[in-house]
Amino acid sequence: MADKYIDIANGPLAGIVKKLGLPSPGKLRRFDSGAAYLKEPILLVGAGRAADTLAQLLEDNGFLVHRSFDPAYRYGGIVADYTQIETPADLAEITLGIGSALRRMTACARIITIAHAPDTSASAELNSARQAVEGITRSLAHEMLRGSTTNGIQLDGVGLDAPSVRGALWFLLSSKSALCVRSVPARELVSRYVD
Repeated sequence: MADKYIDIANGPLAGIVKKLGLPSPGKLRRFDSGAAYLKEPILLVGAGRAADTLAQLLEDNGFLVHRSFDPAYRYGGIVADYTQIETPADLAEITLGIGSALRRMTACARIITIAHAPDTSASAELNSARQAVEGITRSLAHEMLRGSTTNGIQLDGVGLDAPSVRGALWFLLSSKSALCVRSVPARELVSRYVD
């Protein structure tokens, strides 16, 4: 269904809309069965075996994955793999990798952070690093413009290959996800998007 105001505000009357001080909402990516997922490259930030597994999973499902930032491209999504962090110092490289690409993201882009959920049996240092990922995710969400979103997937006793994790990832990378307001641990997620 078309929204006439969005068409007017972004069309030939955009200058008048701006002079009148009216809001100018961006056009959001809408679900289309022919183009269900992001067409632009995805930047995968993170290192280690888990990031390699994640890259292979994305590539096997038709995504163009970049492992390092290239300013020649505009990214449709960033997937940040925080699963290998052990201390708060480990957050820096991954978070800076996200920051380097923020200005090169398309409208309606997606940022997805993936990390293990805090665990009461883990050390305070490890739990503080894991909890910081949620803070980073929330901070990024406040900075998103032009229909872009930030979401986090917390692995709570499951691996990256779990159907609930794959289902959450596919949903968040699809045009069906426009806004998610609650983070849900992967073990609680029941998804109809799993193959």
